[in-house]
Amino acid sequence: MKNNIIQNLACQNIADWWETYGDKLNHALPKTKLKGGEGFFHYAPLAAALSILNIEENKESSREHICLWASHFLFLNDEQELSNGLDIVCSALKKELDQNPEMSDYKDIIGNYYDIFSKLTCDKLHDTPNHFILCFCSHGNLKEQWQLYGKDCGVAIEFDLPECLIDGFYPPSAQYNENQQIPAIPRAVHYKDDNKKRCVEKIIARRIKDLNANNLHVLMRQVLAAASFMKHPCFQAEKETRLLFLPSFYCDEHSAIEALKLVQYREHNDTIKPYMKVNFRHRSGDVRNLIKSVTVGPGKNQQLVVNAILKLLQTRFSKKIEMIPHWEKCNANDYEHTNIAHIQVRRSTLPFRG
Repeated sequence: MKNNIIQNLACQNIADWWETYGDKLNHALPKTKLKGGEGFFHYAPLAAALSILNIEENKESSREHICLWASHFLFLNDEQELSNGLDIVCSALKKELDQNPEMSDYKDIIGNYYDIFSKLTCDKLHDTPNHFILCFCSHGNLKEQWQLYGKDCGVAIEFDLPECLIDGFYPPSAQYNENQQIPAIPRAVHYKDDNKKRCVEKIIARRIKDLNANNLHVLMRQVLAAASFMKHPCFQAEKETRLLFLPSFYCDEHSAIEALKLVQYREHNDTIKPYMKVNFRHRSGDVRNLIKSVTVGPGKNQQLVVNAILKLLQTRFSKKIEMIPHWEKCNANDYEHTNIAHIQVRRSTLPFRG
């Protein structure tokens, strides 16, 4: 039974994705609503920033894209990643079993899911779902984020996520037409336990209105997805928004092994991190519209980095010869800014030495 459940968590054709992770999940995990001055900022060290700003071309379709790397949830900076949210999920499932007679008919199935969820740890890697996560921050000049980069300059790249289309995270044999549009759906991370509980309870309440075995499996995939958007309260200063990717989720069981070949590995901070490449396009058809701003953080060689970023954008993103305009100060947000190739370039003025 447990092996069948793990397979159920891993395999599903792409047409069913909308039912499980698309708009049907919005009642519990709404799309991120931004306030004035906020955006979707991806913080990166210099090497990663250069890779992101390098527009690539898909050799098979001749379609330009920008590539980002999504990390496996077990290898992020939170050692309680997913387990924190699954603790909430398990408590809610237990409460529902105790209080709702309709759930008792499915006690064995729920019990098996409960057992799997409560034991998803690093040493049980073979039972772990392949959740890959891309992290964004709602603020593009946050001291807590620059601190992660020490004395070196970090870069925050602002994406137009609501207008993004994504591909590159499913195998060629998946039931997918490359002309089908799959939007990026950014969702904010929950840090407060009360918010986490309400999120899970909403998902359960919506599904048990018409409970059957199939809906129960969908429910479990939904609460597992919801747990990927929950973190320990100590990370609240990160103001994080996420995109979730499941490579083996978008194919039938015959393609599941092939899907896992999309996972790649790199050395990072004296360890090895699994990751997968996700390709971003823009609804307008012009990949250059993906980038709204680039902020260079405080640190060593900041001005040299700023100059290089300006030259990169001038040569790669501009459709005409542009002179770089004068800098303007934005004291309210602690940065100076100018524009090149429709992109705002910002230089952080936060008094942080690294």
